[in-house]
This record gives sequence, C-alpha cells and structure tokens, in this order.
Amino acid sequence: MYMALKHSHMLFIALSVTFLAVRFLLSLKSPALLQNKFLKIAPHVVDTFLLLTAIGLMLTIQQYPFQTPWLTDKLFGLFAYIGLAVMALKG
Repeated sequence: MYMALKHSHMLFIALSVTFLAVRFLLSLKSPALLQNKFLKIAPHVVDTFLLLTAIGLMLTIQQYPFQTPWLTDKLFGLFAYIGLAVMALKG
C-alpha cells in the first residue's frame, strides 16, 4: 500500500508541475488556448489526487505536520507553490 501511494504521489507531483508549466507557457504564447475545458479542469483533478495521496501517505506513515519538521516544510512548500502558481498565471 505504501509504495503504491508513494509512486502515485510522485506521479501527481510530476503531472501538477507539467500542467503548471504548460499553462504558464500558453499564457505567454496563446492565452486563448487557456479557455480549453480540459486545461481548466484537469489541473484541479490532478491537484486533488495529489493532496489525497499526500494525506494517505501521512496517515500510512503516521507522521504529521508540526510534529515532523520535514512534513511541515513540505506543507509550507505547498503554500509557496500555490502562491507562485497564482502569481505566474494571473500576472
């Protein structure tokens, strides 16, 4: 179970970063393509599964933010990723 969650989580990380990069490049080159329904919905689905696998891993290994320093750092990294993504796509 742990390895399946871990590999799924890593896959969703890669997909999330890829979608962010594609959406950023499209915002620079052809913003009209950002109105594509797939590009509006898919990143939210991927990020939801990313969060769900993160929670699953956290519960599986029984380590929690603010009790485990590296997990706290990952949580703050997530907030930074979200903030920077919003700035990149809106700015």
